[in-house]
Amino acid sequence: MAVYASVDDFNNTPFQKREGSRKLAFDEEKEYLHALPAISFEIAEWFYGRKVTLDSHVIYKKNRYSCPYQYVGKAVDIKVTASILEIYYQHDRIATHVRFPDYVVNRYSTHSEDMPDRFQKPEWDESRIRRWADSIGKYTAEVINRIFESLQIKEQAYNPCLSVLKLSTNYNSQKA
Repeated sequence: MAVYASVDDFNNTPFQKREGSRKLAFDEEKEYLHALPAISFEIAEWFYGRKVTLDSHVIYKKNRYSCPYQYVGKAVDIKVTASILEIYYQHDRIATHVRFPDYVVNRYSTHSEDMPDRFQKPEWDESRIRRWADSIGKYTAEVINRIFESLQIKEQAYNPCLSVLKLSTNYNSQKA
């Protein structure tokens, strides 16, 4: 109770260098005050011109976040806060994800509604990738099969498989 009384006395004490008191100044300005926003402010970092990959994902800190498949190949902007990652295309938000912590890598955050019912025949598809792997050798084909089996959505395997297969352009059986 003593604290409340002291604060009340302090607020009612007249100013030394101007008219009024803290209480009177507050009463005059009270009508101009607004309620605090429902969502607290978070500092955000923006990344511009990120390309949406063949598997309908955008890469941020080695993790992949999905966006609608209509944006494959287009440049999008990413807004990142401590807890949320948002994807924007021409200033319109097209996807929102809970952000993975910094120590998490190589994870997918995929919304099922972002994936098409059936991919429109991309430049690379599963059968073409498997044929290329078979042409290199049985161990390469086995690695590619394991990559496809490890992911629920086959389109998510395209980039890792193509990365493995691209090694065949630098390394061939004679170099082994």
